[in-house]
Amino acid sequence: MKTSFDLHTLEYDSWYDEHSKVFDSELAAINKVLGHIHPEQRFIEIGVGTGRFAQALHITYGVDPSRGMLELARKRNIVCVQAVAESLPFKEKSFDVILMVTVDCFLMDLQQAFSEVYRTLKTDSRLILGMVDRNTELGNLYEKKYEKKQHEKGFYTCARLHSVKEVSECIHEAGFR
Repeated sequence: MKTSFDLHTLEYDSWYDEHSKVFDSELAAINKVLGHIHPEQRFIEIGVGTGRFAQALHITYGVDPSRGMLELARKRNIVCVQAVAESLPFKEKSFDVILMVTVDCFLMDLQQAFSEVYRTLKTDSRLILGMVDRNTELGNLYEKKYEKKQHEKGFYTCARLHSVKEVSECIHEAGFR
């Protein structure tokens, strides 16, 4: 079944061109948390989408359920796997760093996804998570905007924003410290 992400891949990707300052700001925040990555470290973005962040951050691997998004990510030289976060097709302790940017709100099972992320991370590795907290001004804006447009086929109409507390509880339950 094709989703909004499959049907409107180029529209989704062009948003970053139209809002380059937002993208640059998010990228700077991720880079600040990320610090230096050694070339021998295995780094993956879950919810890689069209590969904008992965390409800018020199991430080799990406996972996404959308075939349309992955086609564009591959053009950005990302090694892509079509899969969902709740069922990652990787061995235990496969990665040094996992990045997830605005993915939590699209997951079917938040707890299962974080358990899978924990399973695939090496010991003393890092998960970097960017999210829209529903208890913030931006979160409230998104929820009000898309609450009114449930009949439309927008990207965030199927999103379920979480609070930092909810996500923190799931991460802790999955085994993260």
